[in-house]
Amino acid sequence: MRKQSYSVHLSPGQLHRDMIQVFINKCLRRIWNIHWPDRITNKALWKKSSEQPVLEQLRRKKWNWIGHTLRRSDDSIAKQVLL
Repeated sequence: MRKQSYSVHLSPGQLHRDMIQVFINKCLRRIWNIHWPDRITNKALWKKSSEQPVLEQLRRKKWNWIGHTLRRSDDSIAKQVLL
């Protein structure tokens, strides 16, 4: 089995996000029983499964957390650190 190589220009965070996205795409293709001759784009796969790319999910969760933290009381440590 051939080991995949990644560009040196990717940050560790970007590399991990890409690897997680590849894993999720593989799982979705298995769930929907899509094999290599049946070509389907990632966007079509996400639309079929009502999913979003990992980066969009992380951004949404981060903004949800920020909004939750800003609604906390002023003496909250998390809010003080955020501000």
